[in-house]
Amino acid sequence: MGCLQSKDKNDFSSTDPPTRKVDSRLPFETYRQVFNMRNSWKAVTRSLEDTAKDTLIRFFERHPEHKALHTNLVSLDTEEAMRESLAFENAALDIFNLIDQVMENLENVDVAIDALEAAGEAHGRIQGFKTEYFKDLEEPFLESVSAVLAERYTEATERNFKNIFAFILTHITNGYEGTSGDNTNRI
Repeated sequence: MGCLQSKDKNDFSSTDPPTRKVDSRLPFETYRQVFNMRNSWKAVTRSLEDTAKDTLIRFFERHPEHKALHTNLVSLDTEEAMRESLAFENAALDIFNLIDQVMENLENVDVAIDALEAAGEAHGRIQGFKTEYFKDLEEPFLESVSAVLAERYTEATERNFKNIFAFILTHITNGYEGTSGDNTNRI
């Protein structure tokens, strides 16, 4: 018991825990944004396969010129054919597995950047490939994520996903162009 003054002197529970730092290379100002990004992504991963397919279908519908780069997918003319194709599923999951690797390494940014630059470098060896492919994927990706998250897709969530996509785009493009310099992506 005792008096209130002595009780307050010994009450250490009121001290704030140390704030977690966000790597300056990430497009987030606060750890809360990283935390929210991870939680949103967990919801997406619960239906990763369907979301990945949905994204690639939207992408090819809007940008059929990019489909020609996937020689094993060119003959898939309908949405149903794409959804049933194992080759299509693998192509869609390749994209989302890379994004998942980035999300898993938001606190180990070097690993995320290395994976993105390696993917960009690999795409640099594809005949006829252009960086517009990466850029053109943003809208279909955001729409698919929005559909999965439904009412949980708030303005803040959208902003976080746009920011992480810009981060991904920067580093995958660096790998594609062979420039892995210190190009930060603060938005």
